[in-house]
Amino acid sequence: MVKDNDILQAVRERNIDNLSKLLQKTKNGKKLLASSKKLNINYQDEEGMAAIHQAALQGNAACINLLINNGAQADIKDNKGMRPLHYAAWQGLMEPVTLLLQAGASPVEPSNNGETPIHFACQHGHVEVVLLLLKYKADPTVESHAYKTSLDLACEFGKYHVVDLLVKSNLCAGLLLDRSDLSADTKRSTPLHLAARGGFTDILQLLMETNIDMTRQTHQGTALHEAALCGKINAVKFLINAGIDVNIPNSYEQTALDIVHKFTRKAGAKELKAVLEEASRAITVKAVKSYSNVNDPQSLTFAAGDLITVIDQKPNGVWRGFVMKDGRKSSDGYFPSNCVAVPDLLSKTSSATEGDLAGSGAIFREPPVAPRPWYSSAILANGDLVSPTLRLAAPLTPDSCNSTNGSYHFPPPSPSYRAPEMAVIPENRISTCSRSSSNSGDHRVSVH
Repeated sequence: MVKDNDILQAVRERNIDNLSKLLQKTKNGKKLLASSKKLNINYQDEEGMAAIHQAALQGNAACINLLINNGAQADIKDNKGMRPLHYAAWQGLMEPVTLLLQAGASPVEPSNNGETPIHFACQHGHVEVVLLLLKYKADPTVESHAYKTSLDLACEFGKYHVVDLLVKSNLCAGLLLDRSDLSADTKRSTPLHLAARGGFTDILQLLMETNIDMTRQTHQGTALHEAALCGKINAVKFLINAGIDVNIPNSYEQTALDIVHKFTRKAGAKELKAVLEEASRAITVKAVKSYSNVNDPQSLTFAAGDLITVIDQKPNGVWRGFVMKDGRKSSDGYFPSNCVAVPDLLSKTSSATEGDLAGSGAIFREPPVAPRPWYSSAILANGDLVSPTLRLAAPLTPDSCNSTNGSYHFPPPSPSYRAPEMAVIPENRISTCSRSSSNSGDHRVSVH
């Protein structure tokens, strides 16, 4: 007895032989028992899943090809508004995605949650699929109903190579500009905030190269507020070294240090507090003359004109600080205070006292340099995409970037997954941080 859902069941069982037989019966006009209707290749179950949805979810190119050649609809929707291409993009295999696109599947149609196929490909780091979808005019700037773009998801889930591709292609340039809607809606965030929240310092580097404004705020505050709240100490250190103002308050008049003090009880946050406390006292000065003391290994060496971040001021005029050059931080060292001056005081004096420096928060940083990825050949100098010969990406080599060193693992969510939103932190509410990292340099903040 042939039933209407037999085709769907054959795909679920990955039984290609049985599927071929059923489709042959359909082609020959085989009718259902006691019915005048033919076997329906586009039959959908109670959740709206058709055989081609199931094949796409499995990444089963053979089944997809067989179904399409026998009349299956490439753009059929399930109850969540998900099309086969959504599931194929989530799975991340090139052949199923290619077959569906060639069969006329739309790369821009959203699900009921406003998610397009490129949202899923970016969230799970499928660079080749992202490139292919972009070739078919997918739009990475479209927001889902959770106010997330494809770039947002790649930053939030630490997909370095996807972020690199989108940023270098200039397709998301508008998302990196200042947005007036951020302060009006607590549900919106920025790529910088999301990368900081996850502690992905390599992605923070990529975003810094775009000259993104580090002072941009949501109601939660700056990216530093996000990193501090989630206990991402490496991201906190990175942002401080990049020159973010640690004393900027959020909409609740809280600095990043205030948040850590107020919402932290665990001893694991001790280092985080120390880093923020030290940074809150730091100032940036300019060397008015060169200094070097080869007889003192703890001294700081610098040339006239160098910018020095002062992190400690001794009463005897000996200060401690470090120099930033080409995006690199020198070791901390001691030097005499009469060798430096605050930049805006240079016209008044060649040296500065502790009183002169009080309240000066002038910070000057150069953006770090990221390595050239394998897929750069797909991007022209003006940022436009060409049609590259897509190939498998080279295996990732573990390095200092915590989103590519294999230390951050979690099972991929189902295609209908929606990432939890960060809680607002008003004075009278209890909030929690939704994600943590296994990176040993990060300390999750407990919110009470």
